[in-house]
Amino acid sequence: GYKAAKWAVDQRLVLGTNRVIQGQEKSSNAFVDSDIFRDFNRSFYEAIEFQDIGGLNESIDQLQERLVQRKQTTGYEILQMCKEAINVYMFALKKLELPSAGAEEFFEQFHIEIHNCGSAKETFTYLKEQIGKSFVAIAAEKQTMEARPIRVAKTYIAEYISEPITLDSVSDAVGFNTAYFSTVFK
Repeated sequence: GYKAAKWAVDQRLVLGTNRVIQGQEKSSNAFVDSDIFRDFNRSFYEAIEFQDIGGLNESIDQLQERLVQRKQTTGYEILQMCKEAINVYMFALKKLELPSAGAEEFFEQFHIEIHNCGSAKETFTYLKEQIGKSFVAIAAEKQTMEARPIRVAKTYIAEYISEPITLDSVSDAVGFNTAYFSTVFK
């Protein structure tokens, strides 16, 4: 009974709200093996890898379009694909070693709030908004991290301006090899 009730609640994403939804739980494992699922995972991961917010949104839009056009798509599958998108996102952040401060809170909050959506469109809009906010924060954090060595170098130079300063001494202070630091600083 619980599973059937859960299925009916999730089905509101397809059938709409403010109505009585009765029915049986439909279990479809074929979806996981579908081209929709594989294509989304591939394009979404690539967009994260290339830090392409437009590509992220396009991947989510294509997923939404393909799921909504598919007549047998259930509300459960829509929710699961949105959760899968977050899983792929979190996995990519770790694998690509992108800054992910607050990622656990983001993940938990998403899994709670996604159930407040009342339609497939609202669910995908929420998914795009949350990933977009997180991605912008990660890009800003990454930019700050990349600028840190330059700030350290400028501080070092200002501190030792009255002494002879070499490229080696500045690159040692920053913690980079001389050739790499020279390129970054330039």
